[in-house]
Amino acid sequence: MTPNAPILSPDYFSVTQVNTQLNAALDTDSVKTTQTQIESTKTIINSLKSTIGQQKASLVELTDPAKRSDLQSKIDTNVTSLSKRTVEYQSLVKSLATLAYENSSVISDPKYRARGFFPIPAGKTASVAPNSPVQQIIGFNIAYRYLKLDNTGTALTTFTFTDPSSGQIIKGVFSDWNIYQSPVMEKIFDSSLGLYRWQQPDIANGDVVNVNQIDIPIQKGEIVQLKIQSISEAGWPANALKSDWSNVVNINFPNNLQSSDQVANILSDSLTEESAITLQNTLSSTGVTEHMSDGSPNPNNSLGSYFKHQAQNLAYNQNTRAHNNTVVSTQTVALQTFIDNMSNLGYITVVDSCANSYTSTLQLIVQEIVRNIPGFQFSNI
Repeated sequence: MTPNAPILSPDYFSVTQVNTQLNAALDTDSVKTTQTQIESTKTIINSLKSTIGQQKASLVELTDPAKRSDLQSKIDTNVTSLSKRTVEYQSLVKSLATLAYENSSVISDPKYRARGFFPIPAGKTASVAPNSPVQQIIGFNIAYRYLKLDNTGTALTTFTFTDPSSGQIIKGVFSDWNIYQSPVMEKIFDSSLGLYRWQQPDIANGDVVNVNQIDIPIQKGEIVQLKIQSISEAGWPANALKSDWSNVVNINFPNNLQSSDQVANILSDSLTEESAITLQNTLSSTGVTEHMSDGSPNPNNSLGSYFKHQAQNLAYNQNTRAHNNTVVSTQTVALQTFIDNMSNLGYITVVDSCANSYTSTLQLIVQEIVRNIPGFQFSNI
């Protein structure tokens, strides 16, 4: 008698990650907490950078010395806070990056399987005669294929070959169905009956591979379509009777598994961030970052900003010369000191259009020029 085919329901099966052992030793809560701290610190850093940028823009427009000094003090405080937060951010990233290096296998792609059990149909009697033995179903052919998310199949490929007997070119379409056979039930001796009988599946035992279980690879973006065919003991093993194929069910990759590799993504991202930090530290060690930190908005420039150095951050080599103009000594002098000395100790004579001359310190003369007094000409220093 032709055996019955299984009756399938998609509820029998589910998708699960099968390589979770890779991150079993990780403290995933700690990883996620550290990532949260990183994001919080980055938010504070970005806020400080924005505040400093706005303060520098205001500083450019201020002319009152007291107000400029007060605002510069606030900028310096925020710059110090920014530096501390940056160190904190780098430390947090490094801790995750170290964890990623030590657990490199964790950041590999997760592996998923569509798994589950299905009911075994009841066997059929060999004939209608009384006490006719029941022919048990002892195994299954399992067929599956992959569908797109819109439930359409993949494009089938056509191949050709030549029939050696006729010389004709034969075209064949390669099926997208994959078929494998389940294990076959084992026969054990039943001493109470004095005969051998088929050992029924023990699906509660995790050490046993049962005939009515499926295990099919699946990944994000795929749908597995499944059908099953029963194999009867009648005619086994030479020519076993087989059922028709069962109804077809689809197993969808669930959206809630999208976050199952969150820890791997966090660790992978930490390696990328660490590389960016390494580059930033390299630039800082060469003075590039410090130079660019003097950047200020420039309303007269279409690019919106320019880079400068404050005088207190610069120095120059001051030469002392003999009467014959020979350099006898060289010392490094802060530029701000030179400016202060020049404005306080340097004198200049200015002649107006009426040939009247004025001699004063450079600082006072410059103040007069700023006030746009007409007719001033530089004579000598």
